[in-house]
Amino acid sequence: MRRLVIFAALAAASAPCRATEPSVAACLPPQAGILAALVPGTAPLVLIDRGQNPHSFDPSPRQLAALSKCDLYVAAGLPFEKALLPRLRTLNPAMQIVPAPADEHAHDADEADEHDPHFWTHPDGILAEARAIATPLAEAAPSVNTALAAYEASVRDLDAELRVRLAPYKGRAFLVYHPAWSHFAEEYGLRQLAIEHHGGAPSAKHLAGLTDAVRTEGIRLVIAQSDSEAARARPFADSLGLDIRLVNPLGRNPLQVLRDTANAIEASLSHTPPTP
Repeated sequence: MRRLVIFAALAAASAPCRATEPSVAACLPPQAGILAALVPGTAPLVLIDRGQNPHSFDPSPRQLAALSKCDLYVAAGLPFEKALLPRLRTLNPAMQIVPAPADEHAHDADEADEHDPHFWTHPDGILAEARAIATPLAEAAPSVNTALAAYEASVRDLDAELRVRLAPYKGRAFLVYHPAWSHFAEEYGLRQLAIEHHGGAPSAKHLAGLTDAVRTEGIRLVIAQSDSEAARARPFADSLGLDIRLVNPLGRNPLQVLRDTANAIEASLSHTPPTP
């Protein structure tokens, strides 16, 4: 708690954290974005940033040293954290650790038995994460509750906007390379189709089924997370004359990610109705 009191004083002064000794840290950029919204002026340490693979990530000694000095760490439930969290508790017993949210409704993204860990890609997930992060922070900095209320209002406003915009496409499918938008699809009554199959390259049979679905649904573009994904999606996209739109679910502003996703889906589905 002593370190959280120090953190509260820094936050009240709106002083950015020093890069070498951050006060707060997050596993993923969207979580860091929520942290920054709740405590303006902070510069959270982010373990996994742009271009790094969350599924194979392992923190460097430098990252571990910096992380061990933090007051609070927001976990994401990734495999490497099973070993990391006990080590952090040993290195810094005073550290507050916000656990990854429990998955109350695992989705399969049209892939049987696959779980979508991108819990921040729908409004309820963002709200749950913001509240979980705010709880320990508010013990030392009650102003966090005011910031949380403002952030919750922003999420609800965006949700209302997206429900209106996406209502015309309810029941329709959109196409992605990696199935990271299962939660988003379920939230807005959409269906997610993915080129990637069971975490790997698609089979000819899988692509044939997708080809039929794209034509039936009137899909006009593929959503990819990165340039490398876009390159892998390019042969299939070109074979059907599809555009490729980059939307990174690991973006630092999860609200903007939701808006960008909706923009891409509108661009994909607004031109042509599905074939009966």
